[in-house]
Amino acid sequence: MYSNMIPSSDLDVVDGKLSLVECTLLCGNNMTCQTSFYKPNDGSCFLYKYPLLNNTPVSIESDVEVYEIKGCRNPDFVLFREAGICLKMFTTTGLTFSYATSVCDQEGGELVSLDTNQKIDALAYYLIYTYGMNLKVSIGLRRLSGSWKWNNGESLSITHPMLSSSINN
Repeated sequence: MYSNMIPSSDLDVVDGKLSLVECTLLCGNNMTCQTSFYKPNDGSCFLYKYPLLNNTPVSIESDVEVYEIKGCRNPDFVLFREAGICLKMFTTTGLTFSYATSVCDQEGGELVSLDTNQKIDALAYYLIYTYGMNLKVSIGLRRLSGSWKWNNGESLSITHPMLSSSINN
């Protein structure tokens, strides 16, 4: 468990002096909260929409308790609550869509369908703050009967402001 650190950006500060139970309940009842930070000395509560990962930018502060909401069936996966997905990265080279699909199947998952902006944001955060950079990844997108479809059956529609609509074959 982490302690004595707090993310250096993207925090929601809760006004007022709260108990630990009140702070964790606020996070638990807020679907955009995944991690709460609590300072027992002054009752400060901070809500964060992401999990803490290897490269999450943090500030070191004394007397900070960190609580993360967990929820993936497999403990090797990282929950992104707001996006409603659990992510795990498998690193390999020269893989095909079929091979990537079979690896995910063996782990009880599937290639991610990036059909919402929340899922795109979650994947970007995961890649940057776990690996320190953006990486090329296999996603659950394939061409069926002349149109692109996600594994979940949704049609491809890119609306995220930071994405390109070009697709490699």
